[in-house]
This record gives sequence, structure tokens and C-alpha cells, in this order.
Amino acid sequence: SDVIWDERASFAAAGDCQMTTTLQQRGSSAWIPAIHPESMFRMILSLMSTVVVVYELTMLPLTISELVLEAEHFVVIDGLCLAFWFFDCLTQFTTGYYEDGVVEMHPVAVATKYLK
Repeated sequence: SDVIWDERASFAAAGDCQMTTTLQQRGSSAWIPAIHPESMFRMILSLMSTVVVVYELTMLPLTISELVLEAEHFVVIDGLCLAFWFFDCLTQFTTGYYEDGVVEMHPVAVATKYLK
């Protein structure tokens, strides 16, 4: 199978270089995006994960001890947290990883690594 790697550098600020890599197979119009592990998108997801974990660690003991009543807005927030974790799991399969100092960005290798 013929595989084309297309790497482009985008300079957001002086000295800040972010590589975006996409994989395309010849004869296929499907592009599989690969997320660099140090990209701004990945960092924002990590910060959001921290916020969601703090919320869940705060609310779990309060809910179990019945200090906080089940309200409709808590059900909505809990649903949004669940949707966030689902989205985060999906993005992990397209986020590259470092192996021996080199970023592995091939989608099949990334998915296999995270499934192990």
C-alpha cells in the first residue's frame, strides 16, 4: 500500500513551531488526522480533564453522603462529563506518543499502543 506522509510546520509565534501530520493512502479520499502529543489541542484537553476530575472528586463524596441533593443541573453536568470522557477516549486513538525520543504518529501504531 502506498502511503503519503504530509508534514507542514505552522509558526504561531516566534520560535513556536507545531507540526501537523496527516496520513493519506493513495486512491483514498479519507484523511486520518494525527494529533501531536504536545499540540495546543492536546494541552487544552489535558487542562479540561483536570477540571472534570476535580469536579468529580468533589461531587462524588458529597453525592454518596447525600449532602448534595440530586438536582436537574447536576444530571446535565454529569452527562457533559460523561460525554467529555468519551470524546477524550476517542482522541487518544489519534494522539501520537514518544518512543525512543521520536514521535510516533502512524494511526495504526498509536491505536495499538493505547489498546495495550
